[in-house]
Order: sequence, then structure tokens, then C-alpha cells
Amino acid sequence: MEITVAEDGEKGLALLTQGKVDPDLIILDLNIPKISGLSLLQQYQPKEKPPVVVFSSTWGQSDIRKALELGAREVVHKPIDISSFREAVRGIVRKWAPVSDYFSAK
Repeated sequence: MEITVAEDGEKGLALLTQGKVDPDLIILDLNIPKISGLSLLQQYQPKEKPPVVVFSSTWGQSDIRKALELGAREVVHKPIDISSFREAVRGIVRKWAPVSDYFSAK
């Protein structure tokens, strides 16, 4: 499994819309700089969108509802500490990209 990281929404949107990546799974933070996660979801509308799992540090129902309406498959509360964050990402990958054993050995 190859992992591509975009530091902000603008770079993430460019990677996706310019065909620089062909993701099997997108893990998206709603509170990313430059272009919000919701804006990115709204602008990224390919014919076949890979599963998008959204991380959110807040539980605003309107943000959750909007993310799901825009195609997110799941909204996960973003953990604060790095250990919990890693576990959350492992769980997301196991659930949404089951063909990958990238995290099983680590």
C-alpha cells in the first residue's frame, strides 16, 4: 500500500483532480487548512469515488450530515494522542481497504 499525504486541502484537491493519485481510500480531516474537508468533498466528484472516511475533532451534527451527503462513508472522531490516532487509522484501513495488510505487521 502506498500512502500519499497532502498537507492542506488545496494540495489534496490538486492531487485528486489532476490524476496524480488514484486512491483506494481517502482519510480526510474536516479541519484542514486552505480548503476545508467539506469543500474538498464538494469539489471532488469523480464518477467512481473511493471510500472517504472523515476525521473530525468536533461532533457538529451539521458537519457530519453534510460530509455524509457529500459522499463520506463514515465520520470518525479524531483522537488527540498519536497512539490513539494510529489505532484509528489502522481500524479504518482494515475496514475500508481490507485487501491491504500494510498495518497488520506493524
